[in-house]
Amino acid sequence: LMLSTLAEAAAAFQRPDWLQAAIRNGEFLLRELRDEDGRWLRSWHQDGTPRSRHRALALDLAALVDAFTRLGEASGQARWITQAQSVAEQLLDHFWDATNGGFYTTADDGERLIVRQKDLMDNATPSANSTAALALYRLSALTGVMRYEHIADQILQLYAGIIHGAPTAFGNLLAAVHLRHIGTTEIVVTGNRDDLVALVQRQWLPTAVLAWGEPFDSPLWRNRSGDRAFVCHHYACEAPATTTEELVTSLRS
Repeated sequence: LMLSTLAEAAAAFQRPDWLQAAIRNGEFLLRELRDEDGRWLRSWHQDGTPRSRHRALALDLAALVDAFTRLGEASGQARWITQAQSVAEQLLDHFWDATNGGFYTTADDGERLIVRQKDLMDNATPSANSTAALALYRLSALTGVMRYEHIADQILQLYAGIIHGAPTAFGNLLAAVHLRHIGTTEIVVTGNRDDLVALVQRQWLPTAVLAWGEPFDSPLWRNRSGDRAFVCHHYACEAPATTTEELVTSLRS
């Protein structure tokens, strides 16, 4: 959760020092919070020898998907989008309820419990399922992997019968509902246009995702070239913008 916030803040305020701190934090997580099998862990402390332990829960992985996605958007480094996909696959492999939808709190190979519950309500921290829905919608928009969007849709369907009774208990989920209803705006800045990247990052665009810097496997990067920006909706794009004025017009439209 901290990494997501720091990455967003670094981009919004154009603070390279905050961005470097976010990158160092992401690298720490990759280095220290995985076991020999590549499974994510949730606890770390240093008492002499650094030690990490306890298998991650669904919320840990959902938050990591969001964090790595936003770090990729903030830094323009493709490796973070790749890591976000890797975490998403682990989340789906070990926590997804293929029968009823939604993510269980614990992994399928975790401690055997009387009841395997699901984390649904947004309290002091957002729930695993609302965090996953929002993160998977955004990751799907960036990568073109529609499976992530379909999984997020099933999460919303799981909530359909209960959200109307107490909407204030599902604040983070409503952000995912809003994103699904409005649809994601995909913004791609190709070439070397730091001015266009900064213009996008400084604005509050809650239903937009940003790809720039290092290309990664995605429809957003195919047949895109030049020092310009593309504003797209479901991968259908406006005419490319080559000036900040043209980009503002595209974003407003």
